[in-house]
Amino acid sequence: MAGVLCCLVLQLQSAAQGAQGNQQNSSASGQGGFAINDITRSIRVFDEDGKSFVNPYHDVAGSPYLRDTWTHAAMRLNGNVIVPDMRVRLDLKSQQWHFLDSGNTERLVPVGLVREVLMDDSSGTEVKTAVFRSGFPAVDSRKITDFYQVVSDGKVLLLHSRTKSINVDKDEMAGTVQMEFALYEEYYLFGGGKMWRVKKDKSEVLNQLADKKEKIQAFIDENHLKLKSVDELKKVIDYYNTLP
Repeated sequence: MAGVLCCLVLQLQSAAQGAQGNQQNSSASGQGGFAINDITRSIRVFDEDGKSFVNPYHDVAGSPYLRDTWTHAAMRLNGNVIVPDMRVRLDLKSQQWHFLDSGNTERLVPVGLVREVLMDDSSGTEVKTAVFRSGFPAVDSRKITDFYQVVSDGKVLLLHSRTKSINVDKDEMAGTVQMEFALYEEYYLFGGGKMWRVKKDKSEVLNQLADKKEKIQAFIDENHLKLKSVDELKKVIDYYNTLP
């Protein structure tokens, strides 16, 4: 696994230690949950409770996954339990994580168990880490258990939403039906407990960050930003998150 991912896993494990006492108290009182450091038990629960995968999409063209290939990742579960080395892929239609167990059998992670995934991202010239997170308020057609890629993190988060649905094309004359996966992408901002959709548009971004509008406008002008790309939108949100 890439060194950058291992480093972030250690950070997550360190952060999880702060919750260890509370988690142990919860387990002792009979309320269930995982022990923070019991990684072996966590993996065993995955193997026992993860449902074996049966492909429901055999008649659908294309792929439901973010990536078809298996990718190394670390998962943070409810209770801040860290499972540091999984081979996973995300079904964008069901918003459910698949993993390979110790016998290389494909299984499904129970919905609602995973809070965050740190996944190797080799889509660019160098391997980075992509962060996926759930638990955000339901918005539009998105549920609280759906996953977003975190593009910018801070007091305001820039989130990348990707979902897939099945398009059905019926040919009445030929009596045939063709089904194919279609990808839909949106960007959202999350802050103050609220979610709202954001477009790559300068005036809209300024209105949505109205509490720092003058400083954001100056930053955009100084850097000659058009806000027509995700990279430029990220720069603005990153800057906003530095402001007092």
